[in-house]
Amino acid sequence: MLRVVHILEAFTGGTRRHLRDLALGLPAAEFRQDAIVSLRRDPAAAADLDAFRAAGIATHVVPLRRRVAPLSDLVGLLRLVRLLRRLRPDVVHCHSSKAGFLGRLAARLAGAGATVYTPHAFAFAIAGAPIRRRLYRLLERLAVPWTDRLVAVSQRERELALAIGYAEAKIACIPNGIAARTEETPDTRHPTTVGFLGRLCRQKGADLFVAAIPGILRQVPEARFRIAGGGPWQARLARQVARQAWRDRVAFAGALDEAGAAAELAAMDVLVMPSRWEGLSYTLLDAMQAGVAVVATDVGGVRDAAGDSGCIVVLPPEPDAQALADAVAGLLRDAAAAGRRAAAGRRRAAFFSLDAMIGRTAAVYGEAAARV
Repeated sequence: MLRVVHILEAFTGGTRRHLRDLALGLPAAEFRQDAIVSLRRDPAAAADLDAFRAAGIATHVVPLRRRVAPLSDLVGLLRLVRLLRRLRPDVVHCHSSKAGFLGRLAARLAGAGATVYTPHAFAFAIAGAPIRRRLYRLLERLAVPWTDRLVAVSQRERELALAIGYAEAKIACIPNGIAARTEETPDTRHPTTVGFLGRLCRQKGADLFVAAIPGILRQVPEARFRIAGGGPWQARLARQVARQAWRDRVAFAGALDEAGAAAELAAMDVLVMPSRWEGLSYTLLDAMQAGVAVVATDVGGVRDAAGDSGCIVVLPPEPDAQALADAVAGLLRDAAAAGRRAAAGRRRAAFFSLDAMIGRTAAVYGEAAARV
């Protein structure tokens, strides 16, 4: 039996879902697991810890900050080292950039087992100040020798890993997986409903979605819009919409659990995902599985998700408002074309199997542990 310790600072959104699906899906007869997480970003994520404990997965909370904070990071590092020395894992799996760096360094200092790292989007590839991106790139390069295996969730992430010095043999490309649908969510679509579903922050580009609304309405005057999600930009976007003449066409749904997100997708004709960066978005995979036409920016694993199916209208990163509006309006005006894309997405979603993701990750653990 292998002992696996997961470390994740960004215990929210897609990374939280990834860890939960992976940890709860690994066979208990083959893996003994611990989860070390920070609840700074989303204290409500503590609910997942109850599910972990019920499944026999030990949990440990170590507060970590998102950005570089030398004193806080040193305290967090020392706590991680102490924990890893006590737990003596065969494999330390670090998720996302902050825990990725501190966790791999702690494993090295603690003399722990093999290290596996899943970036879920490298920090140096994220929009932000150039000096910060250079620092993050330097830190990622520094940590390459501390990494036994890197799990890339997309081909784009694999290419970035190669560019900073990872050997091809160290990289496993394992896309995120979603569970097969066991029951259908009732279809509540109103004709020409356009939706945004995600955290309301710079990453997800909700501001780009709002900027495109006037251009969509000029072409499809009957269009309606839904914005679902919570986050730091929620109040700001609500105020911005409230000042517009078309404010009665926009409904805000607030933060949602996974059942609520599924219900939102069932109410949409078109999902707009104007993200500035991504790993491989679970919202995108869920929309494809639900048979919703998607307009998305070409970031992260969007092209991996689409493959050659043509299920997604792919736009360049940071599209101008008119280009985004034209793409959405084109789908609204041509229901048959939108339907073909939606059907292709439903077929393509079957490729992203949760069981396959878990099985391939388990194999990486075994291979990494055998080499240490």
